[in-house]
Amino acid sequence: MPEENIITPDASVAGPAIEALRFSAHHEEIREMFSSLLATAMNSEEAEKAHPSFVEIIKQLSPDEAIIMSAMRTSGYHALLSVKSVDLEKGESFIELKRNFSNIPYLLGCKHPEMSSSYIENLSRLGLIEINNQTEVVDDYRYENLIYSPTIQQVVSGIDLSERKVEYSKYVSSRTEFGQKFVSACTTS
Repeated sequence: MPEENIITPDASVAGPAIEALRFSAHHEEIREMFSSLLATAMNSEEAEKAHPSFVEIIKQLSPDEAIIMSAMRTSGYHALLSVKSVDLEKGESFIELKRNFSNIPYLLGCKHPEMSSSYIENLSRLGLIEINNQTEVVDDYRYENLIYSPTIQQVVSGIDLSERKVEYSKYVSSRTEFGQKFVSACTTS
């Protein structure tokens, strides 16, 4: 950033961010988000993007979730999958075995990719992404990659197919407008 653009950051952003860094500096991904947020707050041309709530949101992210949000800086929709085991005799009787599964944490090399569903649900809870059960990604191969992933295959392998059938729900997650503002202010390109 040009030197003439450097300003004193708003205390409602800088104070809490610096305080939070004391407790999370050992996580590089979280530290980088706080650093990016502070850099945004110190740039006269971008300071308005540094919303005070972003500090609290970063504090509620795991390092893996920070990696996922950084990757969402340029991406749009992401395929999600849910798996149900449906009773063959009582078609309405089912057990949901996996919900909101994504292979993004596996593709990004996250430390705990098995937490995929929890990560997606937390990012949704924070308002950074939305889960749209009514929309599918056009590219069917994205869902095939999910269905044939080791995680889903392990879940499906436990189903007695003589009594039950497997049903997949295909849908998407995408950044919210608020989530786009967050990644713009808190991640680097």
